[in-house]
Amino acid sequence: MPRSFFEFGSYDQNDCNFLTQVHDKDGGGPGVRFSFLSAFCTSCGNFDSDAVFEKGFEYTLTRIRVRKGRNILRTDDGFLCVSPEVLKALSSANVKGFESKPLYTGMYWHVLRITRRRKFDPKVYQEGGKRCLGCGRPEYISGGVRAENEIDLPDEDLTFFSPDKQFNNHGYQVFLTEDVARILQRAEVKGGELERLWTAEELQRLKDDPKWRRKDACVSLGQHRYGPTE
Repeated sequence: MPRSFFEFGSYDQNDCNFLTQVHDKDGGGPGVRFSFLSAFCTSCGNFDSDAVFEKGFEYTLTRIRVRKGRNILRTDDGFLCVSPEVLKALSSANVKGFESKPLYTGMYWHVLRITRRRKFDPKVYQEGGKRCLGCGRPEYISGGVRAENEIDLPDEDLTFFSPDKQFNNHGYQVFLTEDVARILQRAEVKGGELERLWTAEELQRLKDDPKWRRKDACVSLGQHRYGPTE
């Protein structure tokens, strides 16, 4: 039986959530947290999310704001964060492809880094602007992996995975296998949604009939657009 693969996205946030930046309460521009300065390019401001993760988050006093009852989100700078209950559910099920570090926010969440990096079709990332003379990164990147044939899929049934290239200042795309999606659902994880990667058959059908639309491609994890934050 064919397996399905999903991308995790988190959109039900009232507020912007950053782990690497601080914002002036009087409306000033964002600044970089001092402990993460070395991960940022001084020329263009792009950062290495792996270098940020290596620094750790436990003593940064970073606070994230989530809708009431939510226990998973992806920050605006691309870090996957989960509550202790979600981390326990993933660890108890022996889910592979990630490591975690604590994020002290008053709620004791954790930051996950996807460690199973997969080769992918680099053409899905459209680079724009001039390349930075300091770090060599493009000014911006658009696009992303949307189909199964655009990335080297893992053989394991119970794992997270991601492309082996960072998506500029939005971290790495986060993908997971169908079995991981089921674990999240059984654990009643709330926050965000899972968008299924396009199969070769679906792409061919869309090519044959541009008006065709697929069904059941999105799995909601308690997603809603409105509600109080904690």
